[in-house]
Amino acid sequence: MVSEIVISVSHYIKWSEIPDILEKGRFEYIPATAYVVQNEGPERAVHPELLYFPKAFSLWELNLSIELLCKYAGDEIRRKEELKVAKKAYLKLRNFAKRCAERVLADLSCALLLKTWNSVDQFIYFMEGPPSDKILARLSYLYPSLKNLTICFISFEPKDLITSVMSFQTGRLQFDIHRLISEEITGFQGPYPGTSEESLVQTYFYRHPEVRPGKKVSPIRVDIFCQGLLESDIEDKKEIIRKKIEDETWTSPYIIEHPVEVLLPKGLINVIDSWKEFDKTLESVLKTQIRKGSEQ
Repeated sequence: MVSEIVISVSHYIKWSEIPDILEKGRFEYIPATAYVVQNEGPERAVHPELLYFPKAFSLWELNLSIELLCKYAGDEIRRKEELKVAKKAYLKLRNFAKRCAERVLADLSCALLLKTWNSVDQFIYFMEGPPSDKILARLSYLYPSLKNLTICFISFEPKDLITSVMSFQTGRLQFDIHRLISEEITGFQGPYPGTSEESLVQTYFYRHPEVRPGKKVSPIRVDIFCQGLLESDIEDKKEIIRKKIEDETWTSPYIIEHPVEVLLPKGLINVIDSWKEFDKTLESVLKTQIRKGSEQ
């Protein structure tokens, strides 16, 4: 019997604190993925699982050759003179580390997909968005069959909705969030860029039709992975997603900032909230490795 399996995914990067850097002499980080598999309906409580490498990554440490670092960092650090100011140097090094961490998160996402997906059942993956270029590249290399697989990235933070994809149609600078909030249109708006041949994802903005007294339901952004799909296939994927995010048994309110809230899949809320617990787990890994390093 074919089952419908919904998997919600969130990503997180645990960074070394400044005291840890001072104690260990190097900057470390742990990219991690939390996920929930719902294969028995939305009501059954499932505890999120954590996927990460048990050893922290380190890209730079004290006394590292600056020439080597600049060569390795590429576009992030073009000249060693950019590292003269300590604060700017730290921000540049962290930005470079973030790019590398996103590659690991992309690998973890693909590993999770291969671990949980099969060719028999129907799968929906709700990933916290927006999607990074790294994860889209990894998925495109993997080129999974989307016949029984729907992958979408859901973005709900206001900063992730302030995009200007509509500007290309008007020739004037506009931000999508202005139009979304002012027009009060419910349902899907899009897709952007408008044809799947131009992008690995089709981007939609979605406003839930539910009106809650005293609450303002904010729109969300939905990026549907569409590699190799026809426009009719993308419409089918959109309908699969719509049914889930408009089904009150599968969704729940999530407060961004009172009184603004969004309606998100319950599993996605579950994994987003799980970082309060998992952060302690990752912190413990960093601290344990610091102690081991001090003993050696």
